[in-house]
Amino acid sequence: MNKLFIDTNIVLDLLGQRAPFYQDAAKLFSLADRKEVKSIITRNLRDFKTSAIPAMTAGQYLQK
Repeated sequence: MNKLFIDTNIVLDLLGQRAPFYQDAAKLFSLADRKEVKSIITRNLRDFKTSAIPAMTAGQYLQK
């Protein structure tokens, strides 16, 4: 299983087009757009209630 971890810095790299990380950040978000991301791991599930990608906590992920 491939894993994709996105944190605040990756989002900022994409939005701010920060070199040299912008291209990698764009590729990560492209995977998400193509629905190649299977789940989101977050501390705040409420933020992802309407997400097309299922969200879970780190604890839930580790129990899988």
